[in-house]
Amino acid sequence: MTDTNQITDEILTAFLDGETDAETSRMIAAELKADPDLRARLELLSMPIEDVKQAFDMLLDASPKAPVFLPQSQNLQSVGRKTVLAAIAASLIMGVGLGIALTRSQEKLGTWQEYAAAYHALYVKGTLSTVEFSEADQVMQLATLSEVLGQDLDSARADRVLQFKRGQLLGYQGNPLVQIAYLAPSGDPVALCITRAEIEGDRAVSTAILEGMVAAEWNRGGFSYLLIGGTDYDLIDAAAKRLEQSI
Repeated sequence: MTDTNQITDEILTAFLDGETDAETSRMIAAELKADPDLRARLELLSMPIEDVKQAFDMLLDASPKAPVFLPQSQNLQSVGRKTVLAAIAASLIMGVGLGIALTRSQEKLGTWQEYAAAYHALYVKGTLSTVEFSEADQVMQLATLSEVLGQDLDSARADRVLQFKRGQLLGYQGNPLVQIAYLAPSGDPVALCITRAEIEGDRAVSTAILEGMVAAEWNRGGFSYLLIGGTDYDLIDAAAKRLEQSI
C-alpha cells in the first residue's frame, strides 16, 4: 500500500482533472477504496469553486488572525484552481475552523444533483474544446472510474450524438461521484454524473432546470444519474434516454 501522505493535493487535483497518467490513476483509485482520509481529502478538493470561495471568505471573517494564504483583496477567480484548493486544504489541516464555514455553505445546496449542477455551471464552451485523449487513454480513464464506482462505464464513450471528452472522479459525502464530460453538437459542455443511489428502486428519466441548464435525472440498478448541460431540452432528454439503456 502506498503512503497516502505522499499523494499531495496537487496530485489529487490533477487526478480530478484527468491529468494523471494511467499508472498514477490506478494507484490513486486503489488507495481511495482503502483509505477514508484520502477520500475525504479528495471530496474537499472536488468542491465547486463558488463553494470554496464562500467557505474561504467565511473563514477569513471568522478568523482574522489566522494564517492567510491569499491576499483578501485578491480576486479569487483570477487565481488558479490548484492554488485556491491548496490554500483551502492547508487551512483545514491547520484547524482554523473551516468546518463551520463549510457547514454554512452546504446549507445553500441540498442534493448531490445540486452540487453537481453548481460544479458544471462553471464550464464554458472552451473548457472541453481542447481536451483530447487517445482511445486507449479514454478506455483507461473509464476502466479506473468503473472500478471505483462499481459500475461498468465503458459504453459511456459511445453515444451517437454527444462527443465523449473525459471522465473524472469527484465525491459527495464520502462517496465516489463520477463525472463524464461530453461536448454537444452546439459546442455546449454536457456532463453525466453518477453515484450510488440513496433510495432503492429504479426511477424513469425526468427533466428539470438546474443552475439555468436542462437536466435529466434517473435511477437504475442501484445508481443515480444526472445528465446536465446547455438549454436544449430535446437533446438532453433524448441523450438521457439513450444513456439510461446503454450504461
